[in-house]
Amino acid sequence: VSLLSIDHIIPRSRGGITSWENIVTCCHRCNTRKGGRLPNEAHMRLLKQPQIPKSNPAVSTKIENAKYYLWKEFLLPGMCLSE
Repeated sequence: VSLLSIDHIIPRSRGGITSWENIVTCCHRCNTRKGGRLPNEAHMRLLKQPQIPKSNPAVSTKIENAKYYLWKEFLLPGMCLSE
């Protein structure tokens, strides 16, 4: 069983930011193999282009629960954590 990690397509060390369009999930082994390179430099390819998830009313309701506080910036694009 492999644990997943978040990989920046354009690495942070090369100016990449943490945004829906620049992060994907991958196993630790692949993340380590890619390192600070772009996918094509590491001879790897994305299985799917990352994209902003579609809005879901159920998520909007549940996000008000304190348990999901840290998820807010990822689940509701453009929403500040201090709101």
